[in-house]
Amino acid sequence: RVLAPFKVHDHRDFIEVSVGDNSSFVIISKVTGGITSLNHRGHSILGKNGMIPSFTRAATDNDRGGLALILDFMLLSWARPLFFYFGASAYFSHLCHWEEYGLAQDHPPRVVCIDTKVEDTQDLVCVTTSCLVKTSQRGVKLFEQIATYEIYSDGRIKILNKIVPQKRLSSIPSLARVGLS
Repeated sequence: RVLAPFKVHDHRDFIEVSVGDNSSFVIISKVTGGITSLNHRGHSILGKNGMIPSFTRAATDNDRGGLALILDFMLLSWARPLFFYFGASAYFSHLCHWEEYGLAQDHPPRVVCIDTKVEDTQDLVCVTTSCLVKTSQRGVKLFEQIATYEIYSDGRIKILNKIVPQKRLSSIPSLARVGLS
């Protein structure tokens, strides 16, 4: 089924793609680079926060442990930064690494959109957002993200995400998550 022709409205903080009778179909934020609203037959199908990039998740028992638990048990948690400084980080859990690099769930990184481009053809609207993902507390750059939303005239939306980690993340054993939520 082909929708009515698209209308693209470029607002200060968001791009709105509407169809036919100007009813909003999808809204993409110029602030976060994510989809803030997606409507089908006049009903919103996303939660109130929309769909934004996510780089954290809840830690499981397998993510915890290592030297950090021993240091905590011995009341030496203050010494944790010394172990990281002297290269003993391999003995720490995934969770410790995530916290050290600014990927903890209680302080998730923030996404800052730096550029937005719109290409509008008869059958396709392509919105590309270029964003920086930074730590929430110190503002250290973690990733560069380029998200491309291809919105087709039949209602499909294809999302392409390119995530480029900064060199400082090469020593982290694993990332908690790279996705949308």
